[in-house]
Amino acid sequence: MTLILKIEKISVSELNKFLLKACSSGRLEMVKEIVKAGAEIDHNKNLPIAKACKSGSVELVRWLHCNGADLTDPKSKCFYYSCSIHNFGLVILMTCYGFKSTKNHDSYYLKCISEYIKLGIK
Repeated sequence: MTLILKIEKISVSELNKFLLKACSSGRLEMVKEIVKAGAEIDHNKNLPIAKACKSGSVELVRWLHCNGADLTDPKSKCFYYSCSIHNFGLVILMTCYGFKSTKNHDSYYLKCISEYIKLGIK
């Protein structure tokens, strides 16, 4: 509640910058407060959810998607980031929400799977 009172007078543009930083660090509670204060959850071609994917926070990614960010946009970097950090949980989440990979995504997916095979994860 205190955070909202302090950020209410900040412009949407500034709130969006704070949102990107909070998403990059995987801070779900802070993201919720910034969005309540007026940040645009899908601004700049869904960059907040891409930053959240890069952070590796499945909970944050799920929350952003359920609140309007597009996790399944094939043009976003969500799939790339999820695979590049070997976060198979995010890859599965994207698939469950309807993400359709393209030929461009195949190499990322195969790298992600090969890492799990190397680690012996079943």
